[in-house]
Amino acid sequence: MRRSSLIVISLIFAACVAPVRFEGTSMMPTIKDGDRLFIDTNFGELARGDIVMHRFPPNPAKFYIKRIVGLPGERIEIRNGAVSINGSRIDESYVDPQHNSGKHSDVDLIIEPGHYFVLGDNRDNSSDSRSWGAVERSLIVGKYRLTYKSSPN
Repeated sequence: MRRSSLIVISLIFAACVAPVRFEGTSMMPTIKDGDRLFIDTNFGELARGDIVMHRFPPNPAKFYIKRIVGLPGERIEIRNGAVSINGSRIDESYVDPQHNSGKHSDVDLIIEPGHYFVLGDNRDNSSDSRSWGAVERSLIVGKYRLTYKSSPN
């Protein structure tokens, strides 16, 4: 009985969770280059702060991992690295101030319905919605759940 239960649990896990090796520095310090992650491909609602894997809008053959900071219909403003939603600055304790100098261009826009504004935690070294716009919901393929093997770097 135990073996069959383990097999069923394993099949469900395999159908809903994808192991991924992260490459790059855009999500530091939260996720490091070489970390191995579990991405939940059977996710439901999306919320501010969720880390998601999505297809890269200019080239959907590529995948990126970023954090959702803006939700559909919200007004997002970024000035000197500070993010405000509908006029209120949001707390982003996951962003290291040493890697958020605000060098990227400022943003002031209303996020379209069905789209999410995503940013890397390492703002100075991230290609994200500041460059290529909000991500359509249909391009989001999974939600980060955990790091199962940290990179030695």
